Amino acid sequence: MVSLTYFGLRHTPWTVLVLIFFIESVMGNYAKSFYIHWNTTNSIFRIDNTDHVFDLNKGNAQFEYDQVNIICPVYTPGTFEEDTEKYIIYNVSKEEYDTCRITNPNPGL
Repeated sequence: MVSLTYFGLRHTPWTVLVLIFFIESVMGNYAKSFYIHWNTTNSIFRIDNTDHVFDLNKGNAQFEYDQVNIICPVYTPGTFEEDTEKYIIYNVSKEEYDTCRITNPNPGL
């Protein structure tokens, strides 16, 4: 049988193959990161755009969570307040989302 050396250790081809399959199975299901530019120029907020659904935590392990990074608008100094965009993003539970009713007294982020 042929012996291979990786990282200073000797391995058989079978061991290397098993290691490759293990790494692939672990790396295949990993948390994802999404970046959303939260402003009116982003096409995901257009009413005619239906391609803006993100499936978060789908297919993840029990304690593995996807991450959404919200990029807020940035304005140059001297921009008038009435020319800026303002948003309140609420952190709600699944029940609050499903019923479209906020029960938490402090839901804002």
